[in-house]
Amino acid sequence: MKAVRIHEYGGPDVLVYEDVPKPEPGPSQALVRVRSGHGEPQRRRHPREPLPHAQGPPKIIGTDGAGVVEAVGADVTTSSPVTKSSSAASA
Repeated sequence: MKAVRIHEYGGPDVLVYEDVPKPEPGPSQALVRVRSGHGEPQRRRHPREPLPHAQGPPKIIGTDGAGVVEAVGADVTTSSPVTKSSSAASA
């Protein structure tokens, strides 16, 4: 899959559009194909400096949005593939 990632903190020039492995959902997670995202102000500063709770680089940015559930973990009972969903992922 394609994703925008950072490998270091800095300005817009550190954003890299690249191929990454498609994630697999954990037992209590859902994998959502994001169809629409937004420019949350906190995320716009993210390439420049880490957030207090953020995972360090390399990391995918822009993971908040709405889309379609593609896969669910074994313990998920309230959603199934092709369910419409919204997400707010932790950085």
